Amino acid sequence: MFENLGGAELMLVLLVILIFFGPKKIPELAASFGKGLRKFRDAKAGMEEQFRSAIKEPMAAMKEAQKNFNADASTAKQGFEKRVNAMLNDETQAMRDSGEAVKSQIEDAVRSLEASQQDQPPQIPLFTLPPEAYKTSPQESVVEAVPGGVKIHKLI
Repeated sequence: MFENLGGAELMLVLLVILIFFGPKKIPELAASFGKGLRKFRDAKAGMEEQFRSAIKEPMAAMKEAQKNFNADASTAKQGFEKRVNAMLNDETQAMRDSGEAVKSQIEDAVRSLEASQQDQPPQIPLFTLPPEAYKTSPQESVVEAVPGGVKIHKLI
């Protein structure tokens, strides 16, 4: 309250009070100032308490509304997740079924191809020249003999 008053200013204020009111009135003046300050503090505390009690009820109502909203949102989220998961399971089941059908068809085709290759003579490779004939230069590519032909690796 008096943080901006220095020692000299405070002495000046006390001297002015002493001159105006006299030495006999100063104790009465200080007592009445103390009583007024106490009443002000009590009034301030009463106002703060009224404010807290006035805010308490709406805050409790808002907390209850938030709790109910969170519960409703959680229930709605769970229901939505169940419906989405059910739809996805239905869709993915159809995909799994079609994938299994394609897989079985591929396995059947591989088995029939293996069976037909056992009865036929080996196939003639596309490249009939020896691998060395396909080399352009040692720096540009490497030719490797593989079953059924040759593999040319380009060097970079």
